[in-house]
Amino acid sequence: MTNNSAAKAAAIVSDTPIHAAAVSPLATNHDTPLEVVCLLDPCLIDPGSTPNRTPDSFDDEAMAALSLSIFLKRGNQEPIHVRSLAEPRDGYQYALISGARRLHACKQHKLLVRALLMDVTPEQSLLERLVENHNREPLSPWELGKQLAHIKAQPDMNLSMRNLGALIGIDASMVQKALDIAALPNEVVQAFTSPKDIRYADAKKLKDLLGASRDKVIAKSLELKGQGLAAKQVLEDLAKAVQTEGVSAAGKNSEATVEPFNTPRQALLKVQGDVVGEIKTDKSGQLVVALQAPMSVLQQQALAQCVEQFIARKVMGIKPAKPEASSVDVATQTASVANDKSVKTAANDSFGNEGAQA
Repeated sequence: MTNNSAAKAAAIVSDTPIHAAAVSPLATNHDTPLEVVCLLDPCLIDPGSTPNRTPDSFDDEAMAALSLSIFLKRGNQEPIHVRSLAEPRDGYQYALISGARRLHACKQHKLLVRALLMDVTPEQSLLERLVENHNREPLSPWELGKQLAHIKAQPDMNLSMRNLGALIGIDASMVQKALDIAALPNEVVQAFTSPKDIRYADAKKLKDLLGASRDKVIAKSLELKGQGLAAKQVLEDLAKAVQTEGVSAAGKNSEATVEPFNTPRQALLKVQGDVVGEIKTDKSGQLVVALQAPMSVLQQQALAQCVEQFIARKVMGIKPAKPEASSVDVATQTASVANDKSVKTAANDSFGNEGAQA
């Protein structure tokens, strides 16, 4: 702000009785933009519609404590940040940069608000809000992501994720996670008790679940909305919904997971060039595996376990529970082990007598 701008601000304050403002110059160097602190009617400050803190931030214990403090002290001690509007609109003469909760408290108690009048562009004010808000009380991942996304969307703001992170002291990977959380569908966000419950660590999991079955995740999110569940429970329920989708699709051979076949197909199974079996696929996509290799009971059980694990992990996308061995299985395995030991003992005895037989 130039000195002329400062004079204009002082004139505005003095000419408007409701301001009753004391103007304090904070910079005296002519080459430095002049900033002034003044008392303003909160009703003249446009809170704006750009992303800020979540609505529940204005109705929590921290807000109640702040509001009481401002009421007892008859005003905010720490100035909010505002900028002058080139042309007043809708009764507003200033636009809020940062300090929405302090502004809200002063308006609630019908108190003048102490404000730092800054000479910045609308784009610069977005960065100012981001830094001031995060340094005062760290923004939640969702709040941060919303503000970062809005800044990146401005045509004149050409900042990399590294630069944005540097402004508030986080690395580029955290910036990306915040942006991923901010990009979640509203239905998913509303499944949580508060958007602030979504952690940076949840970003990838939610993104993967939406990629696996977006419709199923959104449908389940609508069911969870308003239940007040803990974030961990919401994530578990969404994951179960996607797993159920995978099992259902695999069981019904849905087009999403199983390719439809018009003619049967056949593939040979070979080991070192020798055919040991074949896999046949009928018109409905059902598989039939025929093996020509002889197997013992234990080998058949091992093969069955491998097939089960493959279907669970690769087809259904779940990790199968380890089956408990039945008493019959244990008895069979015990007999087999004992038999193997007797065979090895006989072989060793034979090997030891080779000298005498020779």
